Amino acid sequence: MTSPASRPPPSSGSDRAAWLLAVALLLVGAAPVETITDDGRIDWTNRMIRVQGVGTPRVLSPTGGVTAHDAYEEARADAERRLGRLLARLPVDAQRRLAELKALDGQREAAAKAYVSTAARHFSDGTVHLPAEIPFAWVAASWPDTGPAAISPGVADDGPTGLLIRVDGAVAPAVRLRFVGPSERSITAGVAGDAVGAAGVIWTHDEAEAIASPLIGPRPKVIRAKSAGPAAPGTLRIAEDAAWLLDARVPGGVAVVLPAEGKP
Repeated sequence: MTSPASRPPPSSGSDRAAWLLAVALLLVGAAPVETITDDGRIDWTNRMIRVQGVGTPRVLSPTGGVTAHDAYEEARADAERRLGRLLARLPVDAQRRLAELKALDGQREAAAKAYVSTAARHFSDGTVHLPAEIPFAWVAASWPDTGPAAISPGVADDGPTGLLIRVDGAVAPAVRLRFVGPSERSITAGVAGDAVGAAGVIWTHDEAEAIASPLIGPRPKVIRAKSAGPAAPGTLRIAEDAAWLLDARVPGGVAVVLPAEGKP
Protein backbone atom coordinates (compact mmCIF):
# COMPACT_ATOMS: atom_id res chain seq x y z
CA MET A 1 0.00 0.00 0.00
CA THR A 2 1.41 3.40 -0.98
CA SER A 3 1.07 6.56 1.05
CA PRO A 4 -0.23 9.85 -0.43
CA ALA A 5 3.28 11.30 -0.25
CA SER A 6 4.72 8.51 -2.42
CA ARG A 7 2.31 9.09 -5.31
CA PRO A 8 2.60 11.92 -7.89
CA PRO A 9 0.26 14.86 -7.29
CA PRO A 10 -3.03 14.88 -9.27
CA SER A 11 -3.37 17.28 -12.16
CA SER A 12 -6.82 18.72 -11.40
CA GLY A 13 -7.11 21.61 -8.95
CA SER A 14 -9.57 20.05 -6.48
CA ASP A 15 -7.81 16.67 -6.47
CA ARG A 16 -4.45 18.37 -6.01
CA ALA A 17 -5.76 20.34 -3.03
CA ALA A 18 -7.04 17.14 -1.41
CA TRP A 19 -3.69 15.45 -2.10
CA LEU A 20 -1.76 18.31 -0.50
CA LEU A 21 -4.01 18.15 2.58
CA ALA A 22 -3.47 14.39 2.89
CA VAL A 23 0.30 14.81 2.64
CA ALA A 24 0.26 17.64 5.21
CA LEU A 25 -1.72 15.53 7.67
CA LEU A 26 0.64 12.62 7.10
CA LEU A 27 3.66 14.79 7.83
CA VAL A 28 2.37 16.53 10.94
CA GLY A 29 0.41 13.59 12.34
CA ALA A 30 -3.05 13.67 13.82
CA ALA A 31 -3.84 15.92 16.76
CA PRO A 32 -3.85 14.10 20.10
CA VAL A 33 -7.09 12.95 21.70
CA GLU A 34 -7.73 15.62 24.33
CA THR A 35 -10.29 16.55 26.95
CA ILE A 36 -10.29 20.34 27.26
CA THR A 37 -11.44 22.00 30.50
CA ASP A 38 -11.25 25.43 32.10
CA ASP A 39 -8.18 24.28 34.04
CA GLY A 40 -6.25 22.78 31.12
CA ARG A 41 -6.03 19.73 28.86
CA ILE A 42 -5.91 15.98 29.38
CA ASP A 43 -3.85 14.53 26.53
CA TRP A 44 -4.96 10.89 26.24
CA THR A 45 -2.58 10.11 23.38
CA ASN A 46 0.58 10.96 25.32
CA ARG A 47 -0.94 10.39 28.78
CA MET A 48 -0.11 13.91 29.94
CA ILE A 49 -1.99 16.68 31.75
CA ARG A 50 -1.12 20.21 30.61
CA VAL A 51 -2.06 23.54 32.18
CA GLN A 52 -1.00 27.16 32.17
CA GLY A 53 -0.55 28.85 35.51
CA VAL A 54 -1.25 32.59 35.63
CA GLY A 55 0.25 35.11 38.03
CA THR A 56 -0.63 38.78 38.24
CA PRO A 57 1.69 41.39 39.79
CA ARG A 58 1.01 42.78 43.21
CA VAL A 59 1.00 46.54 43.68
CA LEU A 60 3.42 47.36 46.50
CA SER A 61 2.84 51.10 46.82
CA PRO A 62 0.50 53.88 45.71
CA THR A 63 3.03 54.68 42.97
CA GLY A 64 2.44 51.31 41.34
CA GLY A 65 5.66 49.47 42.24
CA VAL A 66 5.44 45.73 41.54
CA THR A 67 7.67 42.69 41.83
CA ALA A 68 7.87 40.10 39.04
CA HIS A 69 8.93 37.43 41.52
CA ASP A 70 5.54 37.58 43.24
CA ALA A 71 3.76 37.10 39.90
CA TYR A 72 5.98 34.14 39.02
CA GLU A 73 5.36 32.45 42.38
CA GLU A 74 1.64 33.05 41.95
CA ALA A 75 1.79 31.44 38.49
CA ARG A 76 3.56 28.40 39.97
CA ALA A 77 0.94 28.04 42.68
CA ASP A 78 -1.86 28.47 40.12
CA ALA A 79 -0.35 25.77 37.86
CA GLU A 80 -0.12 23.38 40.81
CA ARG A 81 -3.76 24.02 41.76
CA ARG A 82 -4.93 23.44 38.19
CA LEU A 83 -2.93 20.22 37.89
CA GLY A 84 -4.34 19.02 41.20
CA ARG A 85 -7.92 19.68 40.12
CA LEU A 86 -7.45 17.99 36.74
CA LEU A 87 -5.80 14.95 38.32
CA ALA A 88 -8.61 14.65 40.85
CA ARG A 89 -11.21 14.72 38.04
CA LEU A 90 -9.31 12.33 35.74
CA PRO A 91 -11.79 9.63 34.57
CA VAL A 92 -10.25 6.34 35.64
CA ASP A 93 -13.12 4.05 34.61
CA ALA A 94 -16.80 4.17 33.70
CA GLN A 95 -17.92 5.21 37.19
CA ARG A 96 -15.04 6.88 39.00
CA ARG A 97 -12.62 9.78 39.00
CA LEU A 98 -9.07 9.54 40.33
CA ALA A 99 -10.00 11.34 43.57
CA GLU A 100 -12.27 8.38 44.38
CA LEU A 101 -9.31 5.97 44.45
CA LYS A 102 -8.35 6.88 48.01
CA ALA A 103 -5.36 4.52 48.02
CA LEU A 104 -3.72 6.80 45.45
CA ASP A 105 -4.31 10.10 47.29
CA GLY A 106 -0.66 10.45 48.32
CA GLN A 107 0.68 9.75 44.84
CA ARG A 108 -1.87 12.08 43.28
CA GLU A 109 -0.90 14.97 45.55
CA ALA A 110 2.82 14.34 44.98
CA ALA A 111 2.32 14.19 41.20
CA ALA A 112 0.65 17.61 41.15
CA LYS A 113 3.72 19.12 42.84
CA ALA A 114 6.26 17.33 40.62
CA TYR A 115 5.30 19.10 37.41
CA VAL A 116 7.66 20.04 34.60
CA SER A 117 7.43 23.61 33.32
CA THR A 118 8.80 25.30 30.24
CA ALA A 119 9.98 28.91 30.09
CA ALA A 120 7.58 31.35 31.69
CA ARG A 121 6.12 34.10 29.50
CA HIS A 122 6.38 37.60 30.97
CA PHE A 123 4.03 40.30 29.69
CA SER A 124 4.43 44.06 29.75
CA ASP A 125 1.78 44.50 32.45
CA GLY A 126 3.75 42.20 34.76
CA THR A 127 1.51 39.15 34.25
CA VAL A 128 3.29 35.78 34.08
CA HIS A 129 2.07 32.67 32.24
CA LEU A 130 3.72 29.38 33.22
CA PRO A 131 3.04 26.25 31.08
CA ALA A 132 3.26 23.07 33.19
CA GLU A 133 2.63 19.37 32.60
CA ILE A 134 2.65 16.01 34.38
CA PRO A 135 2.34 12.42 33.11
CA PHE A 136 -0.46 10.18 34.36
CA ALA A 137 0.72 6.76 33.12
CA TRP A 138 1.54 6.02 36.78
CA VAL A 139 -2.19 5.72 37.54
CA ALA A 140 -2.54 2.49 35.51
CA ALA A 141 0.74 1.13 36.91
CA SER A 142 -0.33 1.81 40.52
CA TRP A 143 -3.94 0.62 40.25
CA PRO A 144 -5.06 -0.39 43.76
CA ASP A 145 -8.11 -2.62 43.24
CA THR A 146 -7.63 -5.00 40.34
CA GLY A 147 -10.44 -7.33 41.43
CA PRO A 148 -11.33 -10.61 39.69
CA ALA A 149 -9.62 -9.65 36.42
CA ALA A 150 -6.19 -9.91 38.10
CA ILE A 151 -5.13 -13.19 36.49
CA SER A 152 -1.57 -14.07 35.57
CA PRO A 153 -1.40 -14.01 31.76
CA GLY A 154 -0.56 -17.32 30.10
CA VAL A 155 0.30 -16.34 26.54
CA ALA A 156 1.95 -18.28 23.72
CA ASP A 157 5.28 -16.97 22.47
CA ASP A 158 3.72 -16.19 19.09
CA GLY A 159 0.51 -14.74 20.53
CA PRO A 160 -0.62 -11.10 20.34
CA THR A 161 1.60 -8.58 22.11
CA GLY A 162 -1.17 -6.04 22.64
CA LEU A 163 -4.50 -4.82 21.30
CA LEU A 164 -5.36 -2.27 18.63
CA ILE A 165 -9.03 -1.30 18.92
CA ARG A 166 -10.81 0.37 16.00
CA VAL A 167 -13.82 2.17 17.46
CA ASP A 168 -16.95 2.95 15.49
CA GLY A 169 -18.34 6.14 17.03
CA ALA A 170 -17.46 8.58 19.80
CA VAL A 171 -16.41 7.39 23.24
CA ALA A 172 -15.18 9.32 26.27
CA PRO A 173 -11.64 8.23 27.24
CA ALA A 174 -10.72 6.71 30.61
CA VAL A 175 -7.59 5.21 32.15
CA ARG A 176 -9.17 1.74 32.34
CA LEU A 177 -11.28 0.08 29.64
CA ARG A 178 -14.30 -2.15 29.99
CA PHE A 179 -15.18 -4.46 27.12
CA VAL A 180 -18.81 -5.64 27.01
CA GLY A 181 -19.68 -8.73 24.99
CA PRO A 182 -22.90 -9.71 23.17
CA SER A 183 -24.37 -11.34 26.31
CA GLU A 184 -23.44 -8.32 28.51
CA ARG A 185 -20.52 -10.25 30.00
CA SER A 186 -17.57 -7.90 30.48
CA ILE A 187 -13.87 -7.71 31.25
CA THR A 188 -11.68 -4.79 32.34
CA ALA A 189 -8.41 -3.95 30.64
CA GLY A 190 -5.54 -1.50 30.78
CA VAL A 191 -4.26 -1.35 34.35
CA ALA A 192 -1.80 -3.33 36.48
CA GLY A 193 -3.23 -6.75 37.31
CA ASP A 194 -5.70 -6.90 34.43
CA ALA A 195 -5.40 -10.01 32.26
CA VAL A 196 -5.63 -7.81 29.16
CA GLY A 197 -3.55 -4.74 28.36
CA ALA A 198 -1.98 -4.30 31.80
CA ALA A 199 0.71 -1.98 30.36
CA GLY A 200 -1.84 0.81 29.89
CA VAL A 201 -4.07 2.47 27.30
CA ILE A 202 -3.46 5.23 24.79
CA TRP A 203 -6.17 6.95 22.74
CA THR A 204 -5.45 8.29 19.27
CA HIS A 205 -7.04 9.36 15.98
CA ASP A 206 -4.05 8.04 14.01
CA GLU A 207 -3.85 4.28 13.41
CA ALA A 208 -0.28 4.55 12.10
CA GLU A 209 0.70 6.22 15.38
CA ALA A 210 -1.02 3.43 17.30
CA ILE A 211 0.78 0.71 15.35
CA ALA A 212 4.12 2.42 15.97
CA SER A 213 3.55 2.60 19.73
CA PRO A 214 5.81 0.25 21.74
CA LEU A 215 2.90 -0.11 24.16
CA ILE A 216 1.16 -2.69 21.94
CA GLY A 217 4.28 -4.48 20.68
CA PRO A 218 5.11 -5.92 17.26
CA ARG A 219 2.07 -8.26 16.97
CA PRO A 220 -1.04 -6.42 18.16
CA LYS A 221 -4.41 -8.10 17.73
CA VAL A 222 -6.81 -5.82 15.84
CA ILE A 223 -10.48 -5.87 16.84
CA ARG A 224 -13.47 -3.62 16.20
CA ALA A 225 -15.64 -2.13 18.90
CA LYS A 226 -18.53 0.29 19.33
CA SER A 227 -19.04 3.01 21.89
CA ALA A 228 -21.37 2.22 24.79
CA GLY A 229 -22.39 5.89 24.87
CA PRO A 230 -21.01 9.17 26.25
CA ALA A 231 -22.24 8.38 29.77
CA ALA A 232 -19.90 5.37 30.02
CA PRO A 233 -16.25 6.54 29.75
CA GLY A 234 -13.86 3.84 28.58
CA THR A 235 -16.66 1.34 27.84
CA LEU A 236 -16.60 -0.45 24.49
CA ARG A 237 -18.98 -3.02 23.02
CA ILE A 238 -17.44 -5.92 21.11
CA ALA A 239 -19.23 -8.08 18.55
CA GLU A 240 -19.71 -11.83 18.59
CA ASP A 241 -16.54 -12.42 16.59
CA ALA A 242 -14.48 -10.61 19.25
CA ALA A 243 -16.08 -12.34 22.25
CA TRP A 244 -12.86 -14.37 22.64
CA LEU A 245 -11.44 -11.25 24.28
CA LEU A 246 -13.53 -11.94 27.39
CA ASP A 247 -11.36 -15.00 28.09
CA ALA A 248 -8.14 -13.67 26.59
CA ARG A 249 -4.73 -13.23 28.19
CA VAL A 250 -3.06 -10.41 26.29
CA PRO A 251 0.13 -8.78 27.64
CA GLY A 252 1.35 -5.36 26.59
CA GLY A 253 -1.05 -2.46 26.31
CA VAL A 254 -4.03 -1.21 24.33
CA ALA A 255 -4.22 1.47 21.62
CA VAL A 256 -7.74 2.77 20.99
CA VAL A 257 -8.19 4.39 17.56
CA LEU A 258 -11.08 6.85 17.45
CA PRO A 259 -12.61 8.25 14.25
CA ALA A 260 -12.02 11.95 13.62
CA GLU A 261 -15.58 12.77 14.68
CA GLY A 262 -14.99 10.90 17.94
CA LYS A 263 -12.97 13.70 19.54
CA PRO A 264 -14.06 14.24 23.16
